[in-house]
Amino acid sequence: DGWSAVQFAAINSHVSIVEFLVKEMGADINTVDRNNRSMLHWACRYGNDKLTESLLKMDIKYNLHDVEKKIPMDIAEIHKQVNCIEVLGKFMYERNEEIKRKAKILEEKKKKEEKDKE
Repeated sequence: DGWSAVQFAAINSHVSIVEFLVKEMGADINTVDRNNRSMLHWACRYGNDKLTESLLKMDIKYNLHDVEKKIPMDIAEIHKQVNCIEVLGKFMYERNEEIKRKAKILEEKKKKEEKDKE
């Protein structure tokens, strides 16, 4: 199918090999197949929550659309992969909280700068 080594390792649930190829060998974590599916799509398809968590920690794009306009969360839901849904949900919640925290810091900084100008 023309898959790279890292994609082949992911589709076969070899988490440690995926981590080695990405972290040590510089493999592209965001590589996609001919259907624009990432390793995260495949991890969610087959319910591999350990690989899902590992890919998210390595900063894979979690909202990439495949040719059917589905993101990994959609794939997990379609295939009823509850563990992956939970991992993705927790990740998205934490990411959202981080964004809110950063926005609050920027807002406070802006208010301070405006006050200093007075």
